[in-house]
Amino acid sequence: MARRLNMLLQEMKMKPAASTLTRDQLEALFQAELARMTEHLDALQFAGKRVGANALHDLRADLEVGWAYRQAS
Repeated sequence: MARRLNMLLQEMKMKPAASTLTRDQLEALFQAELARMTEHLDALQFAGKRVGANALHDLRADLEVGWAYRQAS
């Protein structure tokens, strides 16, 4: 989440209108982004519980996805 918020802040710095945003506007923007990410993670967690799976398989998959994510970043 922190990485996404940092990226969002960097993108905003590149836009001329970003300098006119107030602290309250920035906070509202970041709170909306946090809510969106939390909802997405909750949906993933719910889907994982509904599908059910082998815990060892899940651990391997998580490690592979994490490794691929670190390589792509």
